[in-house]
Amino acid sequence: MAFRIPSRLLPVSLLTAATIVAAADAAHAGDEFVSATGAYLASRLAIHQGDILARTEFLEEALADSPHETVLLSQTHDSLLSVGRVDEAVRLAGELHHRGLRSASSSITQLVDALKSGDDARVDEAIALLPADGHAGVLGTLAEAWRDVRAGMIPRALETIGAPAKGDGFDPLRAYHRALIHDLAGDAAAAEAAFMGAWQAPGAVAWETARALGGFLERQDRHDDARGVYLRYMDAHPEHRWFESGVDGQFPPVIDADLALSDAFAGIAQHLVLERRSFAALALLNQAAFLAPDDDRIRFMIGNVLAMHGRYLESAEAHGLVSALSPMSWNAGLARARSLHGAGHPDEAMSLLRQMADRRPASAAPFVAIGDILRYLQRWEDAIGAYDDALERLDAASATRAEVLFSQGIALEVSGDWTRAERALLESLEERPDDPHVLNYLGYTWADMGEHLVEALDLIERAVERAPANGMIIDSLGWVLYRLERFNEAVVHLERAAELEPSEPVIIDHLGDAYWMTGRQAEARFQWRRVLGMESTDDALAEVVRQKLQSGLESRGL
Repeated sequence: MAFRIPSRLLPVSLLTAATIVAAADAAHAGDEFVSATGAYLASRLAIHQGDILARTEFLEEALADSPHETVLLSQTHDSLLSVGRVDEAVRLAGELHHRGLRSASSSITQLVDALKSGDDARVDEAIALLPADGHAGVLGTLAEAWRDVRAGMIPRALETIGAPAKGDGFDPLRAYHRALIHDLAGDAAAAEAAFMGAWQAPGAVAWETARALGGFLERQDRHDDARGVYLRYMDAHPEHRWFESGVDGQFPPVIDADLALSDAFAGIAQHLVLERRSFAALALLNQAAFLAPDDDRIRFMIGNVLAMHGRYLESAEAHGLVSALSPMSWNAGLARARSLHGAGHPDEAMSLLRQMADRRPASAAPFVAIGDILRYLQRWEDAIGAYDDALERLDAASATRAEVLFSQGIALEVSGDWTRAERALLESLEERPDDPHVLNYLGYTWADMGEHLVEALDLIERAVERAPANGMIIDSLGWVLYRLERFNEAVVHLERAAELEPSEPVIIDHLGDAYWMTGRQAEARFQWRRVLGMESTDDALAEVVRQKLQSGLESRGL
């Protein structure tokens, strides 16, 4: 029986709870149509909920029941890539090719399988089948160029990469690979010119380029220039201290063809992440890991993208695979701790961070991460102490200092130590005067306390200028205007905040207060009742709202 799904069932948002349960049950029913349809619907629900593993399993079930459906075949292939089962995706990519159907992802799967086999004829065939445009086209171009390099055809490889500027976002990547080829060929002048094209492109301060350019300069005995490259990278990425050891001979080797191909995958994946195409990036990175399973940079990136998707245990596992000898091992450890916390294992995360602190007693990073976990757990005093430990290790010029002061200020304010909290927030604001979150937090707290209202209004207006679509910040503007008894103006902004954050009980409560003070008592009571019906309303707010519903706002100070 042909696999088919009524179009009216496709939008997951329209599935009722009963339909969802029925879909999961139907996935295991005996009838082919029912079973395939149920599995497919269950897979759509799984992707809607962010459960990629479950989606893959349901798609496999649906495909097993309807093996001739090419849409299912393609979706199952892509889902297998997203969970790292590339060896199984290879078989499905071959089946798609056999049916005369190819996608960018399935063509790349066939390419990595051919590259892994070492069969030049298969590689040539796979390159020829890649799409000419998009990220697959860029990858095909670079794979073809490095195939030419292996064959000793350097001029042809450079010709394959093509013009220096195409304006598609991949120009720095192409310049980088031209530089690598010139370097391999011993043409230092051309290599340096191409390296600089990649290094100086806007937003192109990439680790791969820093590593290769720094190594190139070291081999030219230009150690000060190399040090400048490393420092620029660390200035652009203060959280990545991969070049802290400076010029020590760690990165001088010429990049060979195998490493260059891994760089191509990594560079394209990073471009996809910046374009918010993280699923495509994850598929590409898993394909790269299939080709080069020991590449620590690929493992690190896979862990980062998995964390973006909320797949924290898998992220922690990927970061845990990064070699202790890798320059990325320190950052991988920090990222692993964050993922362990995200997966619901805060004690294991903090244990790892304390071990890291013992290894690098002068580093603030483990203490910042411990403070963040403790703050999430609402262990305010312990969090404050961890932030103190971090601040002791940060010099006055550190770019991290303002963020730590802000986080500590929040913990201090919640714990009731407003004197220290205000001092920390003001110091954070002094170092980052345009940060909308610091502006908002300090301004709102002043407004809520009824202090420094004119100054609070100035801070919050500056925050709104920098984050005009942030509902919480718009709420702060409405609230400080309320505190200044400019009630009609307050209503305008609080209504806007409620539109942006309709499920935030504090905003709805504020809107009710503003309605009351402008004579709109019925609307005020409606908003307060909404607050009581929200799951996120805490007990303290609920009690205040009940009092308002009983007696209104008896005074303007309520």
